[in-house]
Amino acid sequence: MTAFLLVINFIIEGILILAFINLSARTKKTEELELKQQKVASEIEDLFTSYLMEIKEENERMTDLLRSKEREPHASNNSSPPVDSSSEHWSTIKSPVEEQKDYVPPAPDSTDESYQPTLQSQVLLLKDQGLSNDQIAKRLNRGKTEIELVIKFKQKNSGYDLNERF
Repeated sequence: MTAFLLVINFIIEGILILAFINLSARTKKTEELELKQQKVASEIEDLFTSYLMEIKEENERMTDLLRSKEREPHASNNSSPPVDSSSEHWSTIKSPVEEQKDYVPPAPDSTDESYQPTLQSQVLLLKDQGLSNDQIAKRLNRGKTEIELVIKFKQKNSGYDLNERF
């Protein structure tokens, strides 16, 4: 009986030792993962810091540029007015709604541009008219394989079969 209890005791102790080893391995993996996350976080923080510094430098250059333009006399009427930080200047700026009221869309050019449908639309139009792939390829002066690919892409993207309508 004592021998039986000793064997059971050794088995239980072996299981406990394996459990401790497994637990220590998991904690080690967790610590390694934590270190990696800290490294990534510090890299991201450094990246954001560098971006912020670049933005700050760019803002300072822009401020210096605007200040230098304020000091320059305006020789022509085509140049933009000096930047004025007073409240009078800001009150004269139109709101986007006021700008939209004054907006006149540009007139279309009177050039002779004709509409040219894409290859895909031409192929699909001819296919809808009931032409075969060979006939479409001859009419559009393209390869049969190219026409088949256009039709297959349309079938795949639209989810319907062009041939089932006929």
